[in-house]
Amino acid sequence: MSCPPKSPPLPPIASKLPKWVLIVDDDPIVRRALERLCRVVGVRVVVAVNPADAIHRVRHPKRVFDLAILDIELGDPRRNGVDLGAWLRSRGHVRRVVFFSAQGEVNVYLQAVRLGEYVPKGDPDDIPRLMAILKELQEERR
Repeated sequence: MSCPPKSPPLPPIASKLPKWVLIVDDDPIVRRALERLCRVVGVRVVVAVNPADAIHRVRHPKRVFDLAILDIELGDPRRNGVDLGAWLRSRGHVRRVVFFSAQGEVNVYLQAVRLGEYVPKGDPDDIPRLMAILKELQEERR
């Protein structure tokens, strides 16, 4: 009597969990474009228009995002995207931060790079770079 062949092992459950991306940009056209890009790749998206909106959205319901795509200049004199990124990371609301901005100040750029990655808006490679980051996110296991 022979034994039936072994079934292949099941993939870890964590790899099946959906990936969540937080997008924060004050420009509605950019927000919509980034949201579409995320949906094409198959990640779940939460969109915010400013830092206060983003803070509300990460707290209600409390969720940990796999990635935050943040503009640096968000039209809020009290908190910019770098401040928001630091706040999100320090409280464990986000695992990875990408700044997608046309911000040109060197000191702000350096602060952003310390917290995450920087993809300049308007750069010929901006969309392919974001797409690569999103695809990489999809392939990661938690």
